[in-house]
Amino acid sequence: MEDDRQPSVIKQICGDYFFSYKETVNTTSPDVSQCFQHTVLVWLPCLFFWLFSPCLLCDLHKSGNLPLRWGTFIIVKIVSSIILSLDAFFLLLWAVYEWKIDDRNVAPVWFIYPTILSLTTAATIVLFIACKNRGVITSGVLFIFWLLLTICGLPEFRWWIERAVDS
Repeated sequence: MEDDRQPSVIKQICGDYFFSYKETVNTTSPDVSQCFQHTVLVWLPCLFFWLFSPCLLCDLHKSGNLPLRWGTFIIVKIVSSIILSLDAFFLLLWAVYEWKIDDRNVAPVWFIYPTILSLTTAATIVLFIACKNRGVITSGVLFIFWLLLTICGLPEFRWWIERAVDS
């Protein structure tokens, strides 16, 4: 879909086009729009997490294992989750700053996606600690969430690399 055929709701949320066939499919260097990166590619892993975290909570409730000791791997998982949660929270603060202080017109997607991402990563921190306390070594739900988040983050990572190389 091109810019002039985008639904008005998507334009209101993103402030820009959602998907461009020319930039994504019909090109030698495919790229997705920032709106697509900050909606579908963030919301998909978060939606997976919120849909399947009750399964993990049920497993935690049924677990009769002894608590795990603090290990390097558990600490790295929790610290990386804290860093990502803080990063998303600071993106939200930056959007509020641009909207209130700089008096810029900021699209709602710049408020929505960091909020969803920071709440989801904060919930993963809680679940990592709960898994540790209930003796659950690994969780398929958390693993798949992080895998999806990593895969869905690759287009934005590529965008940042291209932006750094071009400047």
